[in-house]
Amino acid sequence: MTLTFGYLCDHPDAAPALARWHWQEWATIIPRWSEAEALAELRTHTRRRHLPTTIVAYDGAELVGSASLLAEDMPDFPPLSPWLASVFVRPDRRGKGLGQALARRVLLEAAALGHARVYLFTTDQAGWYARMGWQVEQACASGGHPGVIMATDTARHGASF
Repeated sequence: MTLTFGYLCDHPDAAPALARWHWQEWATIIPRWSEAEALAELRTHTRRRHLPTTIVAYDGAELVGSASLLAEDMPDFPPLSPWLASVFVRPDRRGKGLGQALARRVLLEAAALGHARVYLFTTDQAGWYARMGWQVEQACASGGHPGVIMATDTARHGASF
């Protein structure tokens, strides 16, 4: 596997596939969210080192995953910022450390933007994030699905500039 990371703004052709993947993965926890809305949101990620931004992962020319850094994740969540969101790895590429690499790359982005702390919401991956050093901040729900808000310090991950 020869992985490369880049910004979605440099690979706009990846946005439709990412929108489809994200919608298929998370539509059940985001009420009234459509694939078209997912695509429209991704198309606002037009700059490097900026909120919002999306990091894409390629294996050669093949898109294999993404992760985003957002100012806010969902409107009903507490006013915390920034958020690691939409960490997605194609199912056939999971279990090889790519999700961790994407999450770390987003933490580097956050640190470069001057953010010392980053948040995320998960309904079913708290254990996975905890193994990377994230800590539960509070329980909450999205779309009627219980989950947790977690946080980590960027310096904890060597993400300081």
